[in-house]
Amino acid sequence: MNCTTVLPTNYTVVKTIDFKQNKGLVVGLTLCSVIAFFVFSALFFWLAFLLSPSFPKSFTATLGLSQISIVLLTMILTIVLVLLVHETIHGLCFWLFTRKRPLFGLKWGYAYASAPEWYIPRGPSVANGLAPLVAITLCGLALFPFVPFMVTSILIFALTINAAGAVGDLYVVSLLLTKPASILVRDYGDGMVVYGVV
Repeated sequence: MNCTTVLPTNYTVVKTIDFKQNKGLVVGLTLCSVIAFFVFSALFFWLAFLLSPSFPKSFTATLGLSQISIVLLTMILTIVLVLLVHETIHGLCFWLFTRKRPLFGLKWGYAYASAPEWYIPRGPSVANGLAPLVAITLCGLALFPFVPFMVTSILIFALTINAAGAVGDLYVVSLLLTKPASILVRDYGDGMVVYGVV
């Protein structure tokens, strides 16, 4: 089945995921993201150790106030950049599947790309959910062998932020994979509605 703006008459709602209304889900996903941050941080440090010749095998650093300010500013800019790239990839997927411009939004605690007028099959919905995690991770890992130590450190942080931030995407993907391949998904930004054959 192709993406469509008209829900087939034999489809009905089988699942609703509403991040705005379901505060418990948001809190649970946030806690999972915090745990995932530490897990992915350790993973990407280990991969940098293996892949990056510029990454020191042991190091110590003492930072003055000006260096700490630069580090904090770099971290903030990295978070913003990762967020923009992550949602742009979602938006690009929506555009590839529908050939219509997606909607982008920013709410307290999260950003989103959506296609609220479209009913999208499970396969493209799963691909869209995984795309930012896979694309950003592969690009970052591919750069490890070629960039200097400071850039590697920023890459580790960027990859960790992206992977931890993809917990919500992974939750949605895992849920969609438990549904039949015939489902249609309408993503409206604050959540999504899954439709199935009656």
